[in-house]
Amino acid sequence: DRVANTFQYVSRPDARFYRNMYISNGQEETEIDAVVLTKNGVIILEIKNAKEDITISSDGRILFNNSSCYHDISIGEKLEKKIRLLKTYLGEELKNRGIDEDIVVEGLLVFSTPNGVHIRVTNQFHQVNYCFRGTLFKRIDSFESTREYSDMEINMMATIFQSIKTNQKRFELKFNPDEIKEKFARAIVALTYTPQEVVISDKIEENDPEESDVYLKSCFEKRRNINNCQNMIRPILGAACAVTAEACCFPISFALLGSGLATSALIKAIRG
Repeated sequence: DRVANTFQYVSRPDARFYRNMYISNGQEETEIDAVVLTKNGVIILEIKNAKEDITISSDGRILFNNSSCYHDISIGEKLEKKIRLLKTYLGEELKNRGIDEDIVVEGLLVFSTPNGVHIRVTNQFHQVNYCFRGTLFKRIDSFESTREYSDMEINMMATIFQSIKTNQKRFELKFNPDEIKEKFARAIVALTYTPQEVVISDKIEENDPEESDVYLKSCFEKRRNINNCQNMIRPILGAACAVTAEACCFPISFALLGSGLATSALIKAIRG
């Protein structure tokens, strides 16, 4: 959103902007943060939120504070894939409309920092161009290539981009998040909740021996049921957590847990 707000400062009248595109050729797929269409070609924007100094290593990985890795794969490989898939898709769509033109597609890495935050980028990988959000409009205004497309070609590409924009990838969950959250909350209760202790001696004094014996048996039975429940749930919950961790999938993690408040409220309701 911060990057999109800077588009208003672009002065070239031929620039058109598109966000959150999903491209697939049936075998490979990619998501594109933003695309700028101009009479000289297309610019793919790969946007990274940054709050600390960045190093683009010699193998193309993006490192925060020279240590933690943003992506295991090279940013060069990532951008090359986006460029290749978009260029192929756009070329085929134009061919279907009777235009056989080579499409200029370039990639630009854009670092976006919160207002008032200044970072330094050390670039050891020179195959990718980068800029900051604040200078993006200048890069777009000065973009040139060996090609200049006609108004008809630009309008046709714009129509194609608009159809791509409405064809965004949908991440559909194959389970009910609310049901998973409730089961998770019940598992937490079973693992951690201990009923309020009852002073058995006082209870015994208030009842006759026969009633006290029944009461004690009931207490022991409840405790045994709780222990059995905990022993049964521990491996199940552990396996579920391991699978979730191995998947490393943020959408699934959020779907499982939801908000902390929602899960806490469920736990309290179940305990109540």
